[in-house]
Amino acid sequence: MPNAQDTMFQEALAAIQAGNRARARDLLTRLLKTTQDNPEYWIWMSAVVETAKERAFCLNKALQLDPLNAAAKRGLAMMGAGPVDESQVLPGRYQRRNWQSKLFAEQEEERKGLPARQLALLGVAFVVVIGLILFAVLGQFQDRNRNRGVAGRRFTWTPSLTSTITVLVTPTGTIQPTPLALLLEATYTPTPIYVNTPHPANEAYRSAIRAYSRGDWETVRRFMNDLLTAEPRAADAHYYIGETYRAEGNYAEAFKSYNRALEIDPNFAPAYLGRARATLGRNPKDVRQAQIELETAIEKDGNYGEAYLELALLHIQNDAPEEAIGVLEGVTSLMPSSAQLYLYLGMAYLEEGDFQNALANARKARDLDLTMLPAYRLIGQILQAQGDLEGSLEPLLTYTQYEKEDAVAWVWLARAQQAAGLSDEAFQSLDRALRLDKNLYEALLRRGQMYLERQEGEKALEDFRAALSLQSDSFDAGIGIARALMLLDYPGDGYMQLERTSGLAKTDAQKAELYYWRGQSLEALGEFGPALRTWNALLALPKGSASSEWLEFAQQRVAELTRLTPTVTPTRTPTSTQTRVPTATTKPSATPRPTQTRKP
Repeated sequence: MPNAQDTMFQEALAAIQAGNRARARDLLTRLLKTTQDNPEYWIWMSAVVETAKERAFCLNKALQLDPLNAAAKRGLAMMGAGPVDESQVLPGRYQRRNWQSKLFAEQEEERKGLPARQLALLGVAFVVVIGLILFAVLGQFQDRNRNRGVAGRRFTWTPSLTSTITVLVTPTGTIQPTPLALLLEATYTPTPIYVNTPHPANEAYRSAIRAYSRGDWETVRRFMNDLLTAEPRAADAHYYIGETYRAEGNYAEAFKSYNRALEIDPNFAPAYLGRARATLGRNPKDVRQAQIELETAIEKDGNYGEAYLELALLHIQNDAPEEAIGVLEGVTSLMPSSAQLYLYLGMAYLEEGDFQNALANARKARDLDLTMLPAYRLIGQILQAQGDLEGSLEPLLTYTQYEKEDAVAWVWLARAQQAAGLSDEAFQSLDRALRLDKNLYEALLRRGQMYLERQEGEKALEDFRAALSLQSDSFDAGIGIARALMLLDYPGDGYMQLERTSGLAKTDAQKAELYYWRGQSLEALGEFGPALRTWNALLALPKGSASSEWLEFAQQRVAELTRLTPTVTPTRTPTSTQTRVPTATTKPSATPRPTQTRKP
């Protein structure tokens, strides 16, 4: 009858065969915790680890245990991490691969049986296929090392976990990278569980751990309670029960379980980490107590990387990026391959305003784990903070492809799409953001401006008013309301809105915008004297305050109004009516109304 280790090993092999590398890695990790002198376990572990460094470590370990192990030698040689075993190499003149034999046989068959015309067609097809492959490869190298906009792009390259370059052709004929979901089975790369105490005689523990990886909390509790019946001093069982309650938001029961674990073993560091997380879950403002728990966890176990990461995140969330950087940089040697560590470093440096270090660490996190979606989000955020909106497009597209419920990320994506000239896509992204959160100020403001461009005044007015209700001191929302009213042919109401907004104009650029739209509203009302003074005020602003188009337009209006109305003075001040129709104003009788000029 096979023992528990043999059964677990067979489960690991079955998981590898089924393509479930995470499951296999978990099982082999548990096997190696109890039996580290089995080279076969190390060989198979090398097949399921994530990085080349880990793979080489496993193969070297197998070779130390069995210096003649052919599989370990061959694996290291293929990685370039070990010498080639000449005894396993066939002399070159005898090396004919299976594919060569098959190809030669097929070619001979073709020469015997295919007519010349078919051979010619096959030759043309072969040339076309080779040309397409070369085009894809050349496109990869052409685009890999430079940031560029989407407009006009023909090929983009996204690193994948395979050596095959896969592309999709869109209906417009452009080539886009294959979505991440088609290349990866899981969103995140699982890591071995830190708290994994061997209980070789108890199958309940193994069943509980499997249920834990699935998030089946009730089953975890049932099996861990079975384990406690047999092993009442199992502190880790109480810890896992506490974790299930914390995941369900039952913090009172979670604390009870963590405390039971510490009664059994006061040095059991994970229970302090659990208490820190439960403390913040119960009261996010109780930062000091959470920090004490985390520092205690680190004191009890100086190698507990997860506690360091949680402490760094606590500092980041509480506006202490310097402390976070100090914690993280102090443990890089402990966790050199931790994508989470470099993600948090990127977040801390961004909070400090150090964009260069922030971007370098965010990219390192992504490179260590291509499936870590927050790394793509952080890269996009940093690039936008640097002003590289177009460069942020690709990482944000990757992120929103899978994380569809992040409203803020959809707004960031809309910024990038607008910068790249993708107005329709940007509009859809803003719609998506506002379906998720209707109170996003920037999304309302941007969509209102896009509605203005589409000449949809009513919808623009609705969005700008909603934005102003969220930020009552918003100059942009106030100007937007005025523009929407003017578009709807209510210049009187538009003028009054501009007057209400004038006090919010703090910069010369804002004053230029105010004067530009005020001048047009006054002309629409027939108030040519005030309009003339407004256009002159725009022209008198410091250089660079207004665009060249606005300045040219203002000069044209000054010339026209000066020629037509040299001494005109308004007789009444325009006012808003309750029906949003402007109050009638007295027009100068001796002066013809100027011709309307197209708005730029």
